[in-house]
Amino acid sequence: MCDRPTVLDIGGEGRHPDACNLNPRRYKTFGPQRGELIPRWIEGRGERIPLPDGSVEVVIVERTPLVPATLAEIARVASSTARIILRHVPVHHLDPHRLAVQVLKGTIERGTITIGSHTLQETVISRAEGSGNPSDK
Repeated sequence: MCDRPTVLDIGGEGRHPDACNLNPRRYKTFGPQRGELIPRWIEGRGERIPLPDGSVEVVIVERTPLVPATLAEIARVASSTARIILRHVPVHHLDPHRLAVQVLKGTIERGTITIGSHTLQETVISRAEGSGNPSDK
């Protein structure tokens, strides 16, 4: 269990060793460890994160849908200097992070990352005190 997470993986199942894993399910559903308990588990969904405002330094979202309610919750729990790491498969060559970049303010870095056999688009949003509009690097 995680009492005061500084790294939060929304939809996580334990891939990131320092992260607390926000997931509605207690057991892993992906990969060879399917059925095992999720370590550092916090019960919940991205649409209602059970953490205080501005309490998280790093937010990771991989493959979990970025719906408006989740983006609003990420904006709420992320500290004013947080890094937000988004990793998703582009669908039909569309930017899966377009809405997130509009909602979550900060400096934007884009690239790709391979996890297992999947190549994902990675967008990192670095928030800073007083940052207003996102800017692409």
